[in-house]
Amino acid sequence: MKMTVMTKDFIKSLEKILLKGKYVTPSGMKNAQLSNYAEIIVTDCIEIRNADNSTAIKTISHGDIEEQGAFITEIDKMLKYLKTMGEETIIESNDVIKLSSIGKKATIPMVVVHPHISTIEMLCT
Repeated sequence: MKMTVMTKDFIKSLEKILLKGKYVTPSGMKNAQLSNYAEIIVTDCIEIRNADNSTAIKTISHGDIEEQGAFITEIDKMLKYLKTMGEETIIESNDVIKLSSIGKKATIPMVVVHPHISTIEMLCT
């Protein structure tokens, strides 16, 4: 899989699927988010999906797609490296995820299975 994305737009999409915010719990308000993992499916567009035990979300992003494919990543790690990249970032995945921009490169390990893949498949298909 290989694609080129506008870095800031892709960062916003990843931050959006975390669903960070304040949630009501029996003990009061609590800061929380969905899982820290994203399933990214690249076809004619870039579909980014995330879930926990009861909630699933997907968002569509766009970019220049050279090869279709899919991978799962830790959102925090990907955001950490994306924030250092230039205006456009090339993202490749085979055995690892490679990020590259003008003069900058990073390699991130790929996650084998999203911990809530069954929720994603049930609610996002």
